[in-house]
Amino acid sequence: MILTSPIWVVNTRQTVPKDVDDNVNKEDRKPAARPNNGFLKILADIIRSEGIGALWSGVIPGLVLVINPIIQYTAFEQLKALVEKRRGSRSTPNDAFILGAVGKLLATGITYPYSSSSLSDH
Repeated sequence: MILTSPIWVVNTRQTVPKDVDDNVNKEDRKPAARPNNGFLKILADIIRSEGIGALWSGVIPGLVLVINPIIQYTAFEQLKALVEKRRGSRSTPNDAFILGAVGKLLATGITYPYSSSSLSDH
């Protein structure tokens, strides 16, 4: 994500019109004539006008969104191994459901305070 963020920022700038008037009905809106600027020109424009840090705008919320399923999966696998070790047999589908819910609860509890504040800032 850190390596590809500048590519996605430039790609987004190429594909999304910059000055869209939200008060105009979509049916009445005429396609904006956009110059066909190349990747390097848009990259240089972003760096010149917003600074090099703008190429990584949105990385923190993106990383937070990626870490939640990592925590959930890790918690699920660790809890499943613990249950199977204590029981001496494989876990059941009901176990998987409960352990998945506990893993999701844990992941959300860890990442929610940060994700809700960082996502609302962007």
